Amino acid sequence: MGEKFKGVKLPKFYYVNWFRRNEKGDWLWPGFGDNIRVIKWMLEHKPHEAVETPLGYVPTPESIDARDLNVSKENLKTLLTVKPEEWVDEVSGLKKFYNDFGDKIPSTLKDELSSLEKRVNKK
Repeated sequence: MGEKFKGVKLPKFYYVNWFRRNEKGDWLWPGFGDNIRVIKWMLEHKPHEAVETPLGYVPTPESIDARDLNVSKENLKTLLTVKPEEWVDEVSGLKKFYNDFGDKIPSTLKDELSSLEKRVNKK
């Protein structure tokens, strides 16, 4: 899309996983009613309120409006932590998924996946 729309301000893309659990099996995020807090961050964040990770930028725990939120600081920190080693299998699965489409997958998507694979495999 970037090549086709040069000079046009395109929307940002975000990935969110609301369904993470801690080591005891408890949900880390309190529920759908609080998702607006993350969406608010997406719309309003400043560059200093994010940390660069192999996946992109992630909010700092302090930048999420957690007032009256039923989530511990430790759970919030865990939610916002990216562990590249956990993404190795995800990348492998995406590669298999892309193969199902053969030549119909645009090369730019394949290139992005290859780039992600390199970033999560850095030691």
